[in-house]
Amino acid sequence: MKKAFLFACGTGLGLAEILKLRWTNVKNGILVSNRVNSYFVNPLVYLKGAEIDNLKAMCRVTDSAMNWKTALYENKFSAKPFEIFSHMNEAIIWATDSLFIIE
Repeated sequence: MKKAFLFACGTGLGLAEILKLRWTNVKNGILVSNRVNSYFVNPLVYLKGAEIDNLKAMCRVTDSAMNWKTALYENKFSAKPFEIFSHMNEAIIWATDSLFIIE
């Protein structure tokens, strides 16, 4: 599995725009978000995920109870499959298995 890291802090671009720019050559992708710090994402951004054909699923990795609750709330807005994990290795296994099912 190829790993891609996207750093877009301070760009002013939304998630959908960034993924459309960066994922133009990606056939099928799963966005893995490692939520280290506590912050709020406007849940409407997840509805934009439906506009990205090659974005097949999303998952969040967090070891914080507060971030887990936030992710559960944000999950309700996702138009794509959305999972939450406590450890990055669990998320990578899920993402890899999910891509094999998709392809």
